[in-house]
Amino acid sequence: DGSLGTGFKLTGFDLNCTPSDEINRFTRNIQNLLTTCSNGYRLQVFYKLSPDVSSLIDSNEKLSKDCTEEYKEVLKARTNFLRQNMKKKNYFLPEVYFFIRSAPFSFKKRNLFDKDQDFKTVTKSDYKSVKDKFLRVSKQVESILASAKVEPKKLSSDEWFELDFRYLNLDRSEEI
Repeated sequence: DGSLGTGFKLTGFDLNCTPSDEINRFTRNIQNLLTTCSNGYRLQVFYKLSPDVSSLIDSNEKLSKDCTEEYKEVLKARTNFLRQNMKKKNYFLPEVYFFIRSAPFSFKKRNLFDKDQDFKTVTKSDYKSVKDKFLRVSKQVESILASAKVEPKKLSSDEWFELDFRYLNLDRSEEI
C-alpha cells in the first residue's frame, strides 16, 4: 500500500506503583502523542509475554559475583532454582512494542485488463515529501515516548521481522 512504518520496543516505566501525578504526566504525554499522529497515521501497541527470563537471571547472577564464599553456594542454588523454573515456563517477562504507520498512498484499483497509462504512479518528489513528513512525525513520537519515560528503542528491520515471524508462526518459532 506504499505506507511507511517504524517500531519501538518500550521499557523502563511501570505504572503499578506510580504516584497519581506521575500517571497524570504519563497520560498527558500519550495525549500529545495521539494529537501528533492524527493525520491518517495508524498506531499499534503490541504486548507480549515471553517465558525467556535468562537475561534477568544472568544480570542478577552478575550483581552477586563478588559475594563472600559463604554466600556463593546459596547464590548457585538460587540461580539453579530460577533456571529450572524458567525451563518449566513459570516466569514471564512482559515486552511492549509500539508501531506507527503512515497513511497509505491512494493508488487506483488495478485490474488485469487496465491500460498502463491508467495506473497512478508515485513520483520521487511525492515520495520524498511523504517520507520526510513521516520521519519528522516518527522523531516526534520517539521524543514524546522518551518524555513519558518508556525508553523507546527503535527496532531494526531484523528485530521487526523476527517479531512478525514469532507472532505469525508461534508453534514453529518455539521449535527453532
